[in-house]
Amino acid sequence: MEAGIGATDACVSEFNKIKMSKSSRYIIYHIVDKRQVEIESIGERTASYEDFLKALPRTSPRYVVYDFNYTTNEVPPREVEKLLFVYWCPDEAEVKEKMVYATTKESFKKKLVGLAKDIQAKDIGDLDHKSLIDALRG
Repeated sequence: MEAGIGATDACVSEFNKIKMSKSSRYIIYHIVDKRQVEIESIGERTASYEDFLKALPRTSPRYVVYDFNYTTNEVPPREVEKLLFVYWCPDEAEVKEKMVYATTKESFKKKLVGLAKDIQAKDIGDLDHKSLIDALRG
């Protein structure tokens, strides 16, 4: 990965599990000691969207893969699941920490093949459920 930051094998392995077997609802990744991306937490398959939002730290960046369900506008409507990559970078985070996450984002994301949408969020309002649905439908 760029900037000398690697990712553990578990990062990709857990991503593949969520992609192929729907093993969990979300994975939150963090950078440890400015050296490597690791899994911080995994949300149970039954976890709600609100549970995910509560799990995000308010003052520190994170990467998230979220298996997002929504109903299409097609006739007849159908239920769809898409894997979202969320770059969570709150305004309250330290500048150096934001820079480390920003420079690592693309190289980390390339390891996660099969993402439907890339979302960047600075506050919880950016992760409004309806806005994400609109972005996926659009």
